[in-house]
Amino acid sequence: MTARHPARSGSCRMAGFTLIEALLAMALLAVGLVGAARFQALALRSGAEARARTEALALAQRQIETLRGFTRHGRFLTQPTSGRRQLQGVHRRYRLSWRSTPMPDPELRRVEVRVDWRGPGGGNELRLITLIAGHDPQRSAWRLQQDPIFK
Repeated sequence: MTARHPARSGSCRMAGFTLIEALLAMALLAVGLVGAARFQALALRSGAEARARTEALALAQRQIETLRGFTRHGRFLTQPTSGRRQLQGVHRRYRLSWRSTPMPDPELRRVEVRVDWRGPGGGNELRLITLIAGHDPQRSAWRLQQDPIFK
């Protein structure tokens, strides 16, 4: 009787990976890692741009509140009608400009604030447009009560 060797038997399966399978698995892993790295870089860039946009919005809102503050000090008609300045933020350098124009109602002014900055993808701009009333905000309810529409 002859002894059978399991390695020579036709019913025996091969164990382990071949070199081609191992190279294919490594190539797929490499493609996945490159994709994850690119996604991470994009997420970091988008996050930085969102922080810069949020900072620009805060600067524009602060400028509007400064202009609105002139009404509390009785300087509504003498406030500057336009201006610009450079501001260094936490993330970028910003250029802020504003313009105040009279409306048909002498108690109102249209204010446009614009903030520009340069980012990695090029120039960016944010604009806020609002109306500022020339009277103290505490008098707004009284003014509305005097309006015939609300009587």
